[in-house]
Amino acid sequence: MGEDVDRTFELYKIQIEEIRDARRGRRELANTFITLNIGGLGAVAIAGDPARLTLYVFGLVMVCILWSTSNAYYTLVLNTRYSTLYEFEKTLGFALVRQEWGAISRRPLTWFSLERALPSLFILAYLVFLFYQIPGDPMSWLENQLSAMIAGFRS
Repeated sequence: MGEDVDRTFELYKIQIEEIRDARRGRRELANTFITLNIGGLGAVAIAGDPARLTLYVFGLVMVCILWSTSNAYYTLVLNTRYSTLYEFEKTLGFALVRQEWGAISRRPLTWFSLERALPSLFILAYLVFLFYQIPGDPMSWLENQLSAMIAGFRS
């Protein structure tokens, strides 16, 4: 009986560690993307040439899309791991993590997460800056640039 309790407790600790590792990974990834985007803001600010600025903005928008996809992945992983842990707690007869998380989760804006919003906010900032910096009509300029690029690929 004691061996079963030890094994069960060890499994419980492993699940808690797996959740902690996933949360740490998501936090480190967010820090990396924030650092990239802050550096990107600096690059966009000194780009000068509209063509170079457009290239920078395109690359940074792709970084933000990757960031958003990574956020979705980590959200799925953490939801799955918490669900597994909650089921395990049911079999144990106590729900320490679920009770703690339930007490913490009572926020008025549960539908909003700054972590999920940041990639979109950076994309918006890049596009506003791009359209502000392009002389004349930005849409015509972008259309001409894309046409020239496509023509270059064809030849």
